[in-house]
Amino acid sequence: MTLKSFFQKHEKWIPLLLALLFIALTASGLATMKNPDELVHRVEKALEGRWEFDETNFDYPSLPKYVMLGVGKVAFSLGFGEHFHSIARFLSVLLGAGVIFLSYWIARKMGGSILASSFAALFLLTNQVFSINARFAHNDLYLTFFLVLSFYFLLLYQQMNQKGWLYAAFFSVGLAASSKYNGGIFVLVPILVFFFTEKKGLWQDKLKTIETLFISAALTFLGFAAGTPKALLWMAFYFKRVLPALSRHATYGKTSESIIGFIGQRGALQSALGLALYLLFILAILYFVIKLLREWKKEGMQKSIWVLLLAILIFDLPIMASYNYQARFFIPLMPFLSVIGGLFFDEIYAFI
Repeated sequence: MTLKSFFQKHEKWIPLLLALLFIALTASGLATMKNPDELVHRVEKALEGRWEFDETNFDYPSLPKYVMLGVGKVAFSLGFGEHFHSIARFLSVLLGAGVIFLSYWIARKMGGSILASSFAALFLLTNQVFSINARFAHNDLYLTFFLVLSFYFLLLYQQMNQKGWLYAAFFSVGLAASSKYNGGIFVLVPILVFFFTEKKGLWQDKLKTIETLFISAALTFLGFAAGTPKALLWMAFYFKRVLPALSRHATYGKTSESIIGFIGQRGALQSALGLALYLLFILAILYFVIKLLREWKKEGMQKSIWVLLLAILIFDLPIMASYNYQARFFIPLMPFLSVIGGLFFDEIYAFI
């Protein structure tokens, strides 16, 4: 048995082992981590009765807080309250492992080889910003996981043309928005994929199109409400307070020397990825954009790449319009950049 055939035979274990490796490397020393901005601190105050849960701060939606609250109640009831921070942080580690697992299969579904898909997962596994923030009980890994899950469902919809996967993608976008508000912009991706996949069918059966869009919108909102129930159960209270909070996000931290994200994000993104990966991913994006434009109408062209490019562009839109960008803000982009980097490796290998 050759090495190639061995990996092909046992491929299902590769992403699982990479995910477990990430857990093994990341899960140690969680109790010693310190981050004053972690949501877990607010949840702990709520568990101790020192803070009105989800009624005094609307800078973040509530899904991560409710998950931590549920886990915290179980931990406190079982006498593990002193380890609550570590348990909540371990949840983020598991979400990071899930992102690595999904990134491998996304690259495979997009036509990447086993080696290229492994590289995509390894790009994430070895990224310092991704690994460090996976050890904090904040909302970044929740947002990233649900965005990647939504993209995976979109690939299944595009390849199998079954509406159930499209609806699952919309629901996942709702969960992403319920993890962090800027996840809501990602709803444009399944909408555009639906329009492109259906093409002429959109106008031939208008009632069916309206039905699909209505169900998709409802599922997106229900996904958001599943993690932020006040958006559904107490709409007037919630939206009266959340809209002012949203209006502050784009200009948060703005000074006279601030540069809008379209220009200023380059340095933060390079810092988050490292110079080598930053250049690799930029080259990969440029290469696939040019290839897509040149070969769009050719038979056999792997057109799922445009969905990946679209996902990168769409999620970057809030950053482009913002004056506040930190390295961790780019974490949700990292899986998509890693996949396109892995696919680019295949292109280089084929050329050589």
